[in-house]
Amino acid sequence: DLNLQRVKVQGEVKLLGNQLPSQKNNRGYVMFKNLQGGAMTDLGYNGPGDYSILLTPGTYDVSWQPNTAGCQSNDNELPCNPVLLKKDVKLTQSGILDLNLQRVKVQGEVKLLGNQLPSQKNNRGYVAGP
Repeated sequence: DLNLQRVKVQGEVKLLGNQLPSQKNNRGYVMFKNLQGGAMTDLGYNGPGDYSILLTPGTYDVSWQPNTAGCQSNDNELPCNPVLLKKDVKLTQSGILDLNLQRVKVQGEVKLLGNQLPSQKNNRGYVAGP
């Protein structure tokens, strides 16, 4: 016989200490990753960023995984890059793990040799990080 142990981890994800904003697309995911693998749970489209997930007991890195479809929208308020929120979290019994996302908004203008970009029929590209 195999006795599989599990812990129930639940909590709320907030943005700058406030409830997550509603989005047209799924807002993103909380990912739990350890040496054996990982699991993630989505945060839905609206309402509080509540989550609940069953995991095997262990030590996990907890991260934010954005929904990149939502990042294509100009009115997106959530971080568009994956972020490690907590490292080496020991989850050996069921409990609450609330998380808080931080973000900065970056905007600017892309120029070509100091001039405005030329018009094109197709998309001129994206600004992307590493």
